[in-house]
Amino acid sequence: MPRYYFELADGGRESDDRGTELPDHDAARLAAIVFAGEYISDHPEVVVDHRSLRVLVTGEAGVERLAVAITVASAGSPQSGRDGGAKTSIHRPE
Repeated sequence: MPRYYFELADGGRESDDRGTELPDHDAARLAAIVFAGEYISDHPEVVVDHRSLRVLVTGEAGVERLAVAITVASAGSPQSGRDGGAKTSIHRPE
């Protein structure tokens, strides 16, 4: 099984030195979303005041495989979604 590494990028970076074996890219995406949600649950301050949280997922070769980004923006701000609430995006590098 491939090993995926999850790094938190929220101003400072926390490295994942151990990685996690997962069956495929879809499982890594779900694991990144769960990780981001759990981290925000424990540290909600990281997404206040228009700050965002990014979880970068790399493969064994150190190449970025995807990123999960969560941003909270006030209604009417350029960063807000249609309803002005939290906006979540998943980026998959080409």
